[in-house]
Amino acid sequence: MEMMERYIYAVTKYLPEAQREDVAMELRGNILDMLPESPSEEEVLKVLKSLGSPRKLSEEYNTRKRYLIGPSYFDKYLEVLKLVVSIVMIVLLVVNLVSFVFGTSTESFGVGEIGRLIGTIISSSISGGLQAAFWVTVSFVILENTAAEEGYHELFKKEWSPRDLAPVPSSTSLKISKVEAAISLVVTVIFMIFLYMGSDKFGIFWMKDGGTLENIPVFHLERLQSYLPLFWIFAIAQVILFIWQMVKEYWDMPMAVFNLVFELGFCVLAIVILTDGALLNPALYTELQESMGLAPEVAKEWITRGKIFTGVLIVVLSLIDSLSTLYKVRKGMRKKEA
Repeated sequence: MEMMERYIYAVTKYLPEAQREDVAMELRGNILDMLPESPSEEEVLKVLKSLGSPRKLSEEYNTRKRYLIGPSYFDKYLEVLKLVVSIVMIVLLVVNLVSFVFGTSTESFGVGEIGRLIGTIISSSISGGLQAAFWVTVSFVILENTAAEEGYHELFKKEWSPRDLAPVPSSTSLKISKVEAAISLVVTVIFMIFLYMGSDKFGIFWMKDGGTLENIPVFHLERLQSYLPLFWIFAIAQVILFIWQMVKEYWDMPMAVFNLVFELGFCVLAIVILTDGALLNPALYTELQESMGLAPEVAKEWITRGKIFTGVLIVVLSLIDSLSTLYKVRKGMRKKEA
């Protein structure tokens, strides 16, 4: 009866979590009533085919009718929408506050500056939230209209069959952590906002004579902007992966492979950036030499070692994360085959 459980899982995963257990019990009872005692695999197959595709059947169980986003994805859409909009608005709040603290001189600090800060926070939060909501909605509209029905291989024009339904996940180790997925998205959002709003604020702060705080930007801003198209590609890929994770809930092989390719591509980009001699601000070398009394070759050596350490750390962490996930998925598949 393993095929029946796969079918029930495929139906209930489209439903809100609060409904899943009750619907599973009801559906299991209905299927058993339609089967003879000790049914053969062909008899089970015939009954499941008569019930139709899991996604369409789930719409009958879901009494809440939706419009723009269908019932199969609406609850996931709301979950992702709330999470993404909240992340974007909170990050914008933090970035604006940091920019205000480090970008406003003590002499000009006053009620007017605070008023402008509040206005900036409100306008950027509304704008960022609306853009996030728009792109999440577009992503789910595309997902719903292009997602292939489970058990149906559209590429080969094959008739829908319960035999091709995905197995019921049996390992909690394959369950995707929403916290980890959200953290990855937060880091991506922070980085992209940093590129547009605060890349000149990312630097080393020195206390100069007289008690004034001076910021020496780490990057050559024009050179950093030249990498913007590549950053956008990886940001979009991260959003795609995040939505995929929220919808699927469990790691599978296609997602694990996508994650591996994403991490490898990110490692390549990181290495290219770290080996770009024109990316760092030339004033950074001068400031290190003057403020710390270092010889030019020593300052250069420090920065080179910092680049090497950063590159190795990125590569090691990325490979550990992606390869361990791939191993867990492969291990889970072997258990099911056994």
